[in-house]
Amino acid sequence: MGGGGLPSIKKHIKYKTFTLVGSNNRGKNKLALAKFHIELANQRKDCFFKLANDLAKKCDNVFIEDLNLKAMTKIGV
Repeated sequence: MGGGGLPSIKKHIKYKTFTLVGSNNRGKNKLALAKFHIELANQRKDCFFKLANDLAKKCDNVFIEDLNLKAMTKIGV
């Protein structure tokens, strides 16, 4: 995943398959996997906030449009 400080998700999932159901190690791994997902979500949010902030600083006006792509493809077909 880009060589960041986070361990790979494959490691957590693979380890979970080798642990017994109901064991303490499985519970620990479940918590570690949940923390991993939270950290990943926070990194994504941070990236989007930084991108939006950069655009706001560089541009005078930023226009956002909601496009209904499904409807647009139906018209073209």
